[in-house]
This record gives sequence, C-alpha cells and structure tokens, in this order.
Amino acid sequence: MSDFGVLNTRKRGIIALIHSFVFLGIAAHGFASPKYGMLHRSGAMGDFILLGIYPIVASILAWLVTLSRCVPERVYFSLCTCSATFGLLRTIYGDTALPVAQYMRVIMLSSAAVVGFLIVRTLSRATVEPARDPSASLRAGPATPCAMAALPSESQESEPPGLLRADNRSQVSEVCPR
Repeated sequence: MSDFGVLNTRKRGIIALIHSFVFLGIAAHGFASPKYGMLHRSGAMGDFILLGIYPIVASILAWLVTLSRCVPERVYFSLCTCSATFGLLRTIYGDTALPVAQYMRVIMLSSAAVVGFLIVRTLSRATVEPARDPSASLRAGPATPCAMAALPSESQESEPPGLLRADNRSQVSEVCPR
C-alpha cells in the first residue's frame, strides 16, 4: 500500500510538516519550563484550557490514523497522537510524577517531523514526471475528441508542429468549446 489517504497531495504534506515544526517548537519551549500538574496544585486557567484541547486533538489525530492508508502516513499520525497524549498526561500529572512525558513529547514530535519530511519528499517526487515527447501521446492514439480534432492530416505534414490551418481551427472549436 503506497497510496496516501489523508496526506494525498504535496500541499497537505507541507501543511502537516509545518504543523509538526510549530508544535515541536511549542514542546521545546515547554521542555524548558517545568509543569507542576493539576493534581499537585490548583491548576491555572491555562491548564484547564489545555485539559480541554489535548483530548480533542488526540482523538482527531487517532481518527486520522484510522483514515491513513499507507505505513508512513500511519506512523506520522501515530507519533502526533502520542505526542498530544503525553502533553495531556503532563498537564494532568506534571513533570515530577511523570518525568518521561516531557522527553517523549519532544521525541515524538521530532520523529513526526522527520517522517513528515519524508512524506513531503515522496509526494514531491510523485508530482514531478519525466519529460516526454509531446507527439508520443498523439502517436499512441487520440483519447478524446479534442485530441482527434487536433491531429494533423497528411496535407499539414509540411507545417510546423502545433500549428493548425485556418480551415481546421473551426473544426477544433466545434469539438472543443473554450
């Protein structure tokens, strides 16, 4: 399975990669400041907001894991889900009760950024096609009425490719309206 389900375009891959780097920056900033946790002291308003945000983000990311088709995409969303879950646990329990959450969140987002970069690289390669001979598709046979109308006849062989005679232009515009 090499086709992507959620990150199926280069644009979506780049947006996901940007999100990974932004949240990695937030996690690195949080890595420097200790978190006391809501269970060990009365939580500030920001902790209650995070307590509402983290479960929503983690559940949406878990849903995206189920929608993913290929392994790199599933790994990417799984790493992001784990990071959000560790962020939730860190908000609830704090760094003293769960010191590994601080490290795992940064490690998971760093890994997600690497996998996201590989996904964007894969999607970029898929969009770039090798240069082909433009007349090769015409030799293989016309696929549409527009291609059939644009085929050169024997009387046009002496004209440069890509130019239509005046009497053929009306035929093309009838078959292929603009």
